Amino acid sequence: MDTLKAVPLGSGTYNWFKNGVKVGTGQKFKPSETGLYRCVYDDNGCKSDSSAIIILKSIDSRNLAVEAVSVYPNPAKGQFSIQGLSELGEIRIFNAVGQLMKDILVANGQSTLDVDIHGWVAGLYYVECYNVSGSQIDKQILVVE
Repeated sequence: MDTLKAVPLGSGTYNWFKNGVKVGTGQKFKPSETGLYRCVYDDNGCKSDSSAIIILKSIDSRNLAVEAVSVYPNPAKGQFSIQGLSELGEIRIFNAVGQLMKDILVANGQSTLDVDIHGWVAGLYYVECYNVSGSQIDKQILVVE
């Protein structure tokens, strides 16, 4: 698959988002990177969000790294944990529209981290994990109840 397609709905605008950031318009979209994609249809200010998020793990022969960390429980309520942090330097958590919710520096040698999410709105969040060099090594979806 090299092109993502939205169901034809009318003469409105189709907006494509990758990891919560707008990356294109049109009923069809050809991604150039792996990531989490969704389409929002806008007809005269009335927006219809796609109910499915497409997790694109490869394009041609390019693949995402194998998940390096565990995020649990998932779905979460009030708090969740991240395990397998030994090579991480930073964790960033974004909401579904791309707003940074937390930016956490991981202490050297820390293996597990508990993250407080009391008061967060129910929905999808993206947990991005970066190594000490600043390269993204993992990304996972967290469902908050």
